[in-house]
Amino acid sequence: MSTKQKKKSENDIFFDTKFWIGIGIFLILVILICFFPYWLTSDSIFDRNFTNTGPIGDTIGGIMGPFIAIIASGLTFIAFWAQYKANLKQTEQFNIQADDVKIERFESKFYEMIKIHRDNITEISISKGTIVKRKAFISMFLELKCAYYVLKKLNDSGKIDKIEKEEDIINIAYIAFFTGVGDNSNKVAKYLLERYNQGMIDIYLNELLKLKEYFNEEIQILDPPNNFGNFSSTFEKRKRITVNYNNISINFMSYPPFNGHMSRLGHYYRHLFQTVKFVVNNEFSKVKKENKTIKYNYLKTLRAQLSDYEMLLLYYNSLSDLGSAWIEENYFTDWKFIKNIPLPLADFGITPIEKLGDFNSPFVTE
Repeated sequence: MSTKQKKKSENDIFFDTKFWIGIGIFLILVILICFFPYWLTSDSIFDRNFTNTGPIGDTIGGIMGPFIAIIASGLTFIAFWAQYKANLKQTEQFNIQADDVKIERFESKFYEMIKIHRDNITEISISKGTIVKRKAFISMFLELKCAYYVLKKLNDSGKIDKIEKEEDIINIAYIAFFTGVGDNSNKVAKYLLERYNQGMIDIYLNELLKLKEYFNEEIQILDPPNNFGNFSSTFEKRKRITVNYNNISINFMSYPPFNGHMSRLGHYYRHLFQTVKFVVNNEFSKVKKENKTIKYNYLKTLRAQLSDYEMLLLYYNSLSDLGSAWIEENYFTDWKFIKNIPLPLADFGITPIEKLGDFNSPFVTE
């Protein structure tokens, strides 16, 4: 017999333990009643003699009448029991059907949300469509890393008020990366960073703006001399930004940086968060352990849609004020949503192990 076969429900067993207990009590009563004629016609202390009150047959007939009534009630009990079990079975079937409908509705919405997530990735495009879909997350991650080390360099140089906490450095760098720099972008960035010294924020945003303008500068390229000994030249924009910090060099050469990614990442993260929340808040079983396992399996399906660099960028998003709910709701620790994040690449700011502990440990349903 296959181990996957379901155990029979108690409602599937007609003559169950409760039934036989009832029958046992009924038989005991029948046996006791059978002794009533003897007890009621004997002369012992516990017996009474009814021979002087009329024919003994009348006495026995009067005594056995209730006995027959009890037998009839026993048969009625069996009929009632059959109806009772049928009602339980019908109720169980209705509950199963209701659960099936609930799961079908959940899965329909869940897989539709996964489809929207994939569509969101498909729509991501940077640098006039030259960097698209999941490849864009690689470039965005390098851009965030660049923004982080620019701020670290400023912080260590003494050009800005000292930022003591690493959490604040990564938060400022992520928001600047997210909003970009420029006339309008700076207004949004400063609004999101209003709890910090605004003079320091201005210096940092201006530093990123210099890198942005440097990337867009045109440089002259000299061609090899031709047969006449003349030189010709062409002009093209710079294609590389290198930021050096404590012997660490980050080369960023994908697209003009620090234009911001609000239009790309804003709805992407909102939808992903709502999808996780939708799964976690659903109830599939009355058993806590079983319910948590079912949720985790659905979240594994969702997690499988994320590339390594999507997970990396999601983690750094959670370290900022914009994405702090990921950690506050324990989606990374309780539900292991970034379990497969490539830890060696998350090597700046606060590492996942420092922030979350050993979140890659096996999932525990207790």
